[in-house]
Amino acid sequence: MKKLFLAIFLMSSFGAFAQDYLTVPSSNPSLFYRQTAKSQDKVEQYKSFIYLFDTLSLPFKDDFSRDKMRKLNAKEGDAGLQDTVFYYLYLGNVVSDTGARYSELRTNTYRFNADSSAIDTTPNPQIAVTFNDYSVYPNESVIRQVYPAYNIYDTVGKPVDTIASAFTYEQDSVIRYIVPSDGKEYLWQNDFVLINDGFAFHPPSYGVATFDGLDRFGRAYDISSTNTYGVADVLTSAPIDLSGLTLADSVFLSFQYQPQGLGRDAPEPNDSLVLDFYDVSQKKWKTVWGARGSGRIPFEKEILLVDSAFLEKGFQFRFKNKGNLSGAYDNWNIDYIYLNKQRSRFDIVFDDVAILSNYPSMLKDYSSIPYWQYAAIAGATVRDTISNFFGNNTTNTKTVYFRYFVSDPSGTYYPQFPFPSNTSTTTTLPGLGTQRRNYPLKNGPLNFEYPITDMDTAHTFLTTFVAQFSNSGGQDFFPENDTLFHEQRFDHYLAYDDGSAEAGYGVNITDTTFGKRGVVAQRFTSFIQDTLTAVSIYFLQQGVDLEGSTFNLCVWSDLNQNGLIYKKPMKDVVSYFDKNGFRTYHLDDSVIVEVGDFYIGIEQNTFRSLNVGYDFSNDRKNSMFYSLDGGVTFSTPSGAIQPGTMMLRPYFRINKNQVTVEENELKALDVMVYPNPTSGGLSLRMSEGNSSLMNYQVYDIQGRLILQNQFIQQHEIDLSDQNNGVYLLRLMDQEGQSTTKRIIVSH
Repeated sequence: MKKLFLAIFLMSSFGAFAQDYLTVPSSNPSLFYRQTAKSQDKVEQYKSFIYLFDTLSLPFKDDFSRDKMRKLNAKEGDAGLQDTVFYYLYLGNVVSDTGARYSELRTNTYRFNADSSAIDTTPNPQIAVTFNDYSVYPNESVIRQVYPAYNIYDTVGKPVDTIASAFTYEQDSVIRYIVPSDGKEYLWQNDFVLINDGFAFHPPSYGVATFDGLDRFGRAYDISSTNTYGVADVLTSAPIDLSGLTLADSVFLSFQYQPQGLGRDAPEPNDSLVLDFYDVSQKKWKTVWGARGSGRIPFEKEILLVDSAFLEKGFQFRFKNKGNLSGAYDNWNIDYIYLNKQRSRFDIVFDDVAILSNYPSMLKDYSSIPYWQYAAIAGATVRDTISNFFGNNTTNTKTVYFRYFVSDPSGTYYPQFPFPSNTSTTTTLPGLGTQRRNYPLKNGPLNFEYPITDMDTAHTFLTTFVAQFSNSGGQDFFPENDTLFHEQRFDHYLAYDDGSAEAGYGVNITDTTFGKRGVVAQRFTSFIQDTLTAVSIYFLQQGVDLEGSTFNLCVWSDLNQNGLIYKKPMKDVVSYFDKNGFRTYHLDDSVIVEVGDFYIGIEQNTFRSLNVGYDFSNDRKNSMFYSLDGGVTFSTPSGAIQPGTMMLRPYFRINKNQVTVEENELKALDVMVYPNPTSGGLSLRMSEGNSSLMNYQVYDIQGRLILQNQFIQQHEIDLSDQNNGVYLLRLMDQEGQSTTKRIIVSH
């Protein structure tokens, strides 16, 4: 857990050596889409809704290569909700009387003679009261031995007098909305953690669950202080049927965990990752394992016996982290969770070959370029080869085949693919070894380029990578981590980043007099003469809230003294909470950029840095520059800055009502579609207050109609019965406006 005053002191004292820095994010804008005007935080969710789940059977396993968490998006008024009253106090199985009060302090019955002289004092009988805690779910119950919250005065010849005393417990109730099971098999009953492939260091496969101090909406749990401490993320399994099993069945839970990973903040010794088991009969969570914080280490393997007390129907387990609640601090990653019977304490190695990380862009330098620029230069920007790492997580040598597929915008494979055309091309992976696999793209036998004929408008091209055991290799333990999808976007902008910020980049300014203002700039290369009309910036909140601060938007032809060609204060101020984190700032006057390098950036108007999102996935430090004197001189990032790139994007040929074709159409229809890719469930959601009727159709890649329906406000589409692949979702409102979005199904 880091304290901000310490962080500020360190950055200031380090200023003699470096004035730029990377900082811990205080938010994750990639999760903002989950929040609507009436969204609730974690505690309020549990206070308002109880989600019902179908009970799972063994085995339970998850490698987080797919998101299998239930999304907590219910709200009052949804169809199928049932409101139920829950009472806090029970006497056995009977609800205690309304208004009943009890005390942990002893109360008595006092007996007096007629002259008020005392005869004796007798303690009132103790009562066993069951107290239910509904601030967590499943709720916890505890039996307390208490006394009635009153004293009795019994005087000879007078009526008995009962006088209320101080009380510890009082009967009360709370209304919960019961959300029925939707029939889908979720492994997790909440979505507080982040499923990602960017925060783990050498993971066993490309997906992990990351715990930090940000809630399910990507916001800090508590910003009242910079060193708030407590329970942050919680990941709770769906109920599991362990009934009928005994200790002889050897039920074990195993998992792998890692402190810090690639996060900016390592958990300290007073921070922790904790594992609890739920005792169904006792209605209590019991801590069975924990790890203290430390710096980054390789993934550690743990395996625990499930004791007989937990072998019941409805068993659950949960992970939770304790640490700083004011941002993405004290990171932990977990992976490879496996619960099953007939195991042993040594059963921690699995027969599994996995893709270890995501693939880079199919382009040499950029994650996206304008489609017309690509068309003008044909395949000059396509990589010669693409590569990734694969791992063998078993101790035995395995024979593995590799293939990949590139699809056109409609989802049809280009004729060169799959490559290789059969599964006879294999490689050998030694036990517990890793291997870098290079795929030819432009060079070698493929000589592939995206056809110019497909560059008539903005498009996304899908690439599917597969790494599997050969026929002689046996069954893969986690088959889902053998397939990875990569989307290559051609739109209106240049981008180095992949859209996710693992940190924030900023500069320290301690003196704003005489024009000494902090400036950051990033170099881009235009492949043709083009018209720059906007700049998109990913501002990242950290520490002090600077939302609303003003800045100057700048464009340079070069970073020499006379290179500044555009500088104007922005009427649209700094914003942290735009969709996906990016806000697009339009230039008052278009700027013509010539073939070759140009620079975009910001000049801040205060001594506090306006931190820009920083992505670790693509190393473009050599394209980054900063200035401490208002842009008179520029420096390259200091050596302490981790390889990566600032998240700035130059936009070409767009007007103020346009960002991208697809986003503009979806915005016009006022509908969000997520998650994509999906393992089966697809959510369609319109903004609060929009009650218009929306039609939709789902087509497979051959154009066959799979599903169609209508909805108002929100709707869930079940694609769990469909094969893996690409599907087309067509949306149309009552006015005839429509758009088509490609959906990837990956079970």
